[in-house]
Amino acid sequence: MRILLLCSEFEGLIKTGGLADACKGIASSLQAAGHQVTVMLPRYSNLYSRPTAQWQSVFVKLGGVEYGCAVRQLKFAGIDVRLVEHDDFFHRERPYDDGSYGYADNPLRFAFFCKVALEWCRQYMPDVELVHGHDWQTAVAAAYLKQHYAADPVLGKVPYIFTVHNGAYQLTCDKSWFGKLDLAAGDDHFLNMLEQGVRYASKVSTVSKGYRDELLSEPAANGLATLYQKRAADFVGILNGCDYQQWDPATDLALVQNYQQADLTGKAACKAYLRHRFNLPESAVPLFVAVSRITGQKGFDYLIPALRRWLPTTAAQVFMVGTGELQYCRQLYQLQDDYPAQFRFFEGFDETLAHQTEAAGDFFFNAVVI
Repeated sequence: MRILLLCSEFEGLIKTGGLADACKGIASSLQAAGHQVTVMLPRYSNLYSRPTAQWQSVFVKLGGVEYGCAVRQLKFAGIDVRLVEHDDFFHRERPYDDGSYGYADNPLRFAFFCKVALEWCRQYMPDVELVHGHDWQTAVAAAYLKQHYAADPVLGKVPYIFTVHNGAYQLTCDKSWFGKLDLAAGDDHFLNMLEQGVRYASKVSTVSKGYRDELLSEPAANGLATLYQKRAADFVGILNGCDYQQWDPATDLALVQNYQQADLTGKAACKAYLRHRFNLPESAVPLFVAVSRITGQKGFDYLIPALRRWLPTTAAQVFMVGTGELQYCRQLYQLQDDYPAQFRFFEGFDETLAHQTEAAGDFFFNAVVI
């Protein structure tokens, strides 16, 4: 099949969480199965240093305003990647927010991305057989296919698969955005971007059968349970997982020393390296680690106070890596100041460091609130 995959993150190019890993894994697996895959994502500021090949101009209208952009080609890990270049929308320090709040124009930014992707596909990929979008950033593409391209000779019969990776992230905004984004409003009192994908996609999937069942009821569905129930016949869970070619400690090139279950000597070396790099005292105490988005949805409202109560009672050490909401990052820095022999926090995303952290840890923190 000829597949266009729409995503806002892709591992190795831009990543804030597991969405990037999943999209990379899906694209790679589909390609390995013999399908022709083209991935499209915004050209964020960190991608301007990557050389691109051919490019095409694309113009779209939203809310009566015409916008133009370039769609540039990038070959990455053997995959055909297309980058939507629009400086005003995507050439920013962070993909979705300023560190504290989501960008006020996020509905327009990602509706524009969706509309450009479909228009580019119509003009330059007329043999497309399937479009696959991921999370709220790509959701309105499903609505545009139904509402704008139903009679189009290229896109009119192309199915849209929508995958919900995290149903808590929906991006709701004032109902005036329906008109600004050229979406049918109906009786809705506000625009929910994620809801547009669940409502209009040909099929809906999520990252496991268990999570699919959770989303059929509240509170897990975050207000959309009735809609998920209506789509139940077209709603499936496909288990997400780990890429063992990248995360096998016996072969992982990011590690200072490899190891396997039968011989954990290399694990001790990985732990010693991490402690030395971040100035944690060398010790025989266990090392707890976490690689996570630093958000309330991941449970940091509970984890940080728990750490503050627990650290004075233990000799264990904790190392965390992640990016996210400024209020929680500040509290983690304060923990580091208060417990310098036990706690370190690295703010940022570093793929190599993520591998090194996982390899060094004795225990893993999972801060997700169930």
